[in-house]
Amino acid sequence: FAGAVIITEMLGWSDSAIVNRAWGESYFDQHEMQTPCERYFLLKKSLGQRWGARISDLFGRAWDSQDLSSCPTFGEWLIALSTLSEEEVVEEIPAASAAAAAANASDEGEAAPERSKEVPAEVIASLGIEPGTREVNDNVVGRLFHQARDLEKAGNLSGALEIFRSAYHFVKKDSPLEVELAAAIQGLEEQLRPVEETSNKGFKALLLSRKFMISSAAALVILAGSAITVNQILAEKAESRQMDAERLAEQQAQQEQEAIRKQEEEARRQQEEAAKKEEEAKIAEAERLKEEEAKKSAEAEQARKEQEKADLQAKYDKQAKYDAYLASVEEKKKKQELQEKYDNQAKYEAYLAQQEENKKKAAQDEAAAKAAAQAAAEAEANRKAQAKAAQQAQAAQLQKQRSQNVVELVALYNKAYNAQVAGNKDRARNAAHEFINLYNKDQSYYKTV
Repeated sequence: FAGAVIITEMLGWSDSAIVNRAWGESYFDQHEMQTPCERYFLLKKSLGQRWGARISDLFGRAWDSQDLSSCPTFGEWLIALSTLSEEEVVEEIPAASAAAAAANASDEGEAAPERSKEVPAEVIASLGIEPGTREVNDNVVGRLFHQARDLEKAGNLSGALEIFRSAYHFVKKDSPLEVELAAAIQGLEEQLRPVEETSNKGFKALLLSRKFMISSAAALVILAGSAITVNQILAEKAESRQMDAERLAEQQAQQEQEAIRKQEEEARRQQEEAAKKEEEAKIAEAERLKEEEAKKSAEAEQARKEQEKADLQAKYDKQAKYDAYLASVEEKKKKQELQEKYDNQAKYEAYLAQQEENKKKAAQDEAAAKAAAQAAAEAEANRKAQAKAAQQAQAAQLQKQRSQNVVELVALYNKAYNAQVAGNKDRARNAAHEFINLYNKDQSYYKTV
């Protein structure tokens, strides 16, 4: 994710609107990371307009990614950057750098056809390649690359440029080596340009050029994920550029020394005038400082007295608050003690009332128990009397019934006997059956009669 942000900031730096909206050394504020902020939409729109929808989509994926697996890889960035062409990029150049942009366009126009040029026949023959084919192995390209580096170190920049262009013709399109060779060719072409043309373009035009942006971003990607061979090539290129930079630095140092000498003479004259003015300013400044010091001393003394007065008043206020607090605490304590006495007295009176109530209730319960016992005894006596009376009435009734039954038995006996004597057996039998049935109802009693 960090690599994606760096690449997109490098690509977006060619847009003045992006530069003006930068938070500081970085384009985004730290708190804006992976939020739908204004800077994100502005940079995404600029990338889509200047570098194509593919670059803009990769940036959107990285910004919305939740983990490492959903973030675009350096390989995807390398492929997207390598497939960019000048026709696909819509670059907006400020009016102030129109002349520099025109110069870049003319240089790129001269360099663009180089890819389409045919490699000289003698070069193809020296490599043992059949005319009309680009099929070579990595060893051939490596030999061309190292040969060009040797010429570059020897100072033969034109020869090195021709060899680089020949090797560029044989590498695979969109490969890391193609990007590296394109950067090397561009570097040599810039070194071979006239000095006055380079000085007119300025550092800002270089930063705003499409080739610089693509080369820088591709170099960042290559450093993160390229193979060992490309890393070796980068090391050799860095060493060669360092030597060229040292030679250029020596020339610039001589020019700077001459400019410094003139500046020192002018500075010496200005220093003499400044020293005189400075002396006069010192005198005036000393008087002003003296007056300010006296004023500050008076103000400090007044402030000290006011502070002492304020401190003393604060002590009085604090003591008064403390005394009031003690008085309120004491009053509260007295009220609490008095309230506790009242509460205890009320509790004791309530206790006595409860005791008296309990005594009355116990007496009432005892009286009620005695009354209930007496009522139960009377009820029991009544029940026994009623039972005895019922028993006596039942006995009298039984005796009466028995007497009637004896009379009836005697009558039935006589009836059976008379019928037997008269010879009426059926009537005698019926009377005998009635006699036996009545006799069996109370046999134990009738035996005693």
